[in-house]
Amino acid sequence: MCSSDLADMSPANEVPPIAGLDVSASGSATILYTRDANGVVNDGTVIYDVNYRFPGAVTITGLHIHPGAAGVNGPARLNTPLSVANSVSSATGSGTLSYKVEANNQNNLDALRIVLADPTQAYMNVHTSDNSGGATRGQLQPTSLSEIGRAHV
Repeated sequence: MCSSDLADMSPANEVPPIAGLDVSASGSATILYTRDANGVVNDGTVIYDVNYRFPGAVTITGLHIHPGAAGVNGPARLNTPLSVANSVSSATGSGTLSYKVEANNQNNLDALRIVLADPTQAYMNVHTSDNSGGATRGQLQPTSLSEIGRAHV
């Protein structure tokens, strides 16, 4: 089965909001998943595609989905391989991040089930070396593909 969710990201959506940071980003999370005999999601893959623009050079240290409603911070789940030790630098401040992440542990499966049940109860964010707690964030929003197979998540 497949689901697709979008996120318009902004520093104003971070908790607390980051004033004065001129960043724009948009992201998508395409989720491929399977269900067990009882209809419960038991495996999945998230394909990230995020376009970003910072005002200048940037080092990106994280990209993931967190369970959490708007205005609420939640734990990082469905982590891409980005980290301080495995960062991406852009001299221009612009670029695209594309990653594929397996939901291969209970925390990731739980987060995946939240996203599939109601994408608006999760958010995507990008972390940088200058904003380690998150530089830009957006609540996930369902697309027409998101309606495929929502029951029993």
